[in-house]
Amino acid sequence: MDQIARQSLFNTQRLAFAAGSVVIFAVLFFLSTNNFLLFHTLAEFFTVIISCCVFLLVWNTAHHMTNRYLLIVGIACLNYGFIDLLHALSYKGMMLFGDNDPNLPTQLWIAARILQSISMLVAGLFLKLRFHRTLPLITFVTIAGIFVFIIFQGYFPDCFIEGSGLTPFKKYAEYIICIILATSIYLLYENREAFDRDVYITIIWSLVFTALSELAFTFYVSVYGFSNFVGHCIRIAASYLLYKAVFQTGLVKPYAFLFQELGRRERALLNSQEHYRLLFDQSPVGIMHFDERGTIVDLNLKFAEIIGAPKERILGFNMLRQLTDLGMIKAVQDSINGALGSYEGDYTSVTGNNTTSVKALFKLLQTIDGVSLGGVAIFEDITERKRAEKVLEEYSHKLEALSASDGLTGIANRRRFDEVLALEYARHTRSGADLSLILLDIDYFKAFNDIYGHVAGDECLRQLAHVLEESVSRPADLAARYGGEEFACILPETNLDGAVAIAEKIRLGILALALPHKGSNVADYVSASFGVVAVRCTVDGTLMNIVRQVDELLYQAKACGRNQIKASRVRNA
Repeated sequence: MDQIARQSLFNTQRLAFAAGSVVIFAVLFFLSTNNFLLFHTLAEFFTVIISCCVFLLVWNTAHHMTNRYLLIVGIACLNYGFIDLLHALSYKGMMLFGDNDPNLPTQLWIAARILQSISMLVAGLFLKLRFHRTLPLITFVTIAGIFVFIIFQGYFPDCFIEGSGLTPFKKYAEYIICIILATSIYLLYENREAFDRDVYITIIWSLVFTALSELAFTFYVSVYGFSNFVGHCIRIAASYLLYKAVFQTGLVKPYAFLFQELGRRERALLNSQEHYRLLFDQSPVGIMHFDERGTIVDLNLKFAEIIGAPKERILGFNMLRQLTDLGMIKAVQDSINGALGSYEGDYTSVTGNNTTSVKALFKLLQTIDGVSLGGVAIFEDITERKRAEKVLEEYSHKLEALSASDGLTGIANRRRFDEVLALEYARHTRSGADLSLILLDIDYFKAFNDIYGHVAGDECLRQLAHVLEESVSRPADLAARYGGEEFACILPETNLDGAVAIAEKIRLGILALALPHKGSNVADYVSASFGVVAVRCTVDGTLMNIVRQVDELLYQAKACGRNQIKASRVRNA
């Protein structure tokens, strides 16, 4: 029923409008036949008033516009409206400008229409361009002033000759104006998405009626002729449509045309709010908003998941009063004080029942004017990262151990030996205690490999390494494979007697393995020769000097019959 009532009201309004238009047309026709000058004056004053009103509206609402079409047209209205006013006052019979020549008002008419058509064309070309409103004002005032100047100075071409009618210039000018208006209609069509639909259609019809009025003005011979009457009636309709587009549609529909951009911005704002709400809710990290007192006022689903409690239970939670984790409290307080608050660790939820490894950042939110909006916190569940870091650390330790151990025997390798020797030498230089070193070599090991094979040789090396590990038992001591069949031991804070005792223990332990060795000239079983040195470390000494001395002692043991120990206490200098 409501729809039927609205349709009935709409039909009634259309009928009333049509009847009113017929009445107005009849009144205007009656005036034109009885007093054409009065008709002309009323018609022109109507269009001049419309032009001024359009200008006032667009000038005072320019700051609302990003679509600059109506701003350009409205400013142009003031200027060609002024020329139209001169045209009305100079019309034949007004007797206000000299000799009552009909050429002058016709020239002013052509100048006004040229300015109007150009403004429509420029508006269609630059409707999206950003510029200050004074630019088109200065431009159109200048053009209008030039037109008025050259017309009153007699430089403008003749447009009407009494007795002959319109000049070719006037007719061609009207046709060119129509072409410009047609181009303006095309540009308006190309940019139709920038307009409210009703406004767009109304402006199109205004341009069409303006072009039709120009064509009507190409046929009259007398300034009081019927063609002139028709042209003015159509121009009144065009002005009314412009009025409707600006005043009625622009004010009744505040989001149409003049304020259309406000509607677009509002819709864009709503879309933006929805967009950012989705980003907030579906973020892969926890986000929480709190006020300046530390009370949680908003949070996303991920935050609730990390905390392990429903959203409704977390909202309203005051972190400064209700948290028990001092580190988290400090991070919140730091952010409220203007600093960046941070927290990383295993957080036990107060509102939930779980402990989670989290990394959190807290930041104060402020407006440009410095007004506090509370703060925002970003929480990241780093449980998997911590687990991965732990696994990585374990692998790192294993790799480090592998890089420092001998692949065959499992004891320290040469690289680890050199590192520990350098560290211990520096430490003993400061402490002044003795640092002892043992270097041993398996007797006739090449012959052992030749007789028993390399597999047996490798097993021999492994068993000797085990003897070294058993004999060198202090945490600071180090047993290492020095290279090939050579082994070495670093004995921190050990004097020469202690080092010789450990070397002897190793020697006897090797013999106790009872590994047969037919290629040996000193024993029936595998044996080893030893060099032992105890050194007092000095700043001006070198590691190479110690190694050289213990190697010389090992050489002496081999030269003296093998399976024995040669030892010496030296000062490294």
